Amino acid sequence: MSIVAVIMTIFLYRRLKSPKTPFSFQKFVAWGCLYTVGAFVAVISAFFHLTEDKKVAKIIFTGQTHSEWVSWKNPNSNLEGAWLENYEVIVEDSHGKELARQYIYGDLVGLRAEVLTIHWPFHLLGFSNLCRLETLYNGYRTPTRHNLFPHLASPLSFSVPLLQSLWAKIYHNQWKIPGIKSATLESAYLPLLTADLKPTQGSYWLVVGNSGLTSLFDAEAP
Repeated sequence: MSIVAVIMTIFLYRRLKSPKTPFSFQKFVAWGCLYTVGAFVAVISAFFHLTEDKKVAKIIFTGQTHSEWVSWKNPNSNLEGAWLENYEVIVEDSHGKELARQYIYGDLVGLRAEVLTIHWPFHLLGFSNLCRLETLYNGYRTPTRHNLFPHLASPLSFSVPLLQSLWAKIYHNQWKIPGIKSATLESAYLPLLTADLKPTQGSYWLVVGNSGLTSLFDAEAP
């Protein structure tokens, strides 16, 4: 609105200074409305652009599998072992760079991320929510299966190692920066198996937005 005020002040000054062009209040109001509407549309467009869901990674299910003998021991059971089916999962960043390629057993694959959310006024200055993928791990559909079968997790390397220390200070609130609303640890889960118990094939986008970390089916995938 300050920009609109400056424009209208310049417009009024030039009109009053030029005797050849008579001042018209109707034109002044009309131009004022036009500038106001234009500024409002520009601000709203920038706000929605900067707060829309941001793609941070792609999870690809190739459908490739292999069996692996796994031994494990739960706190309330004896040592157990079984042949478990493993499903290939590839994780890429938003630019297509491969971050991880791993065979995972279980019912679900989970991706955990550290998410920094920004206060909404700062979105208008060009800041958006930030996300760093931290861990790739497996999961199970029911508590019973969760307590019965083994678990595994793999760390995801920091995309820019030199920024790891800086990110840790901001995320753990050691370095206070105006505009940071919250720092949360969030997870998104995707099925390793379809409803008819076949290996999942296709890809999903992992996105971060106002609702947190979610996943979207990649409609452009073949």
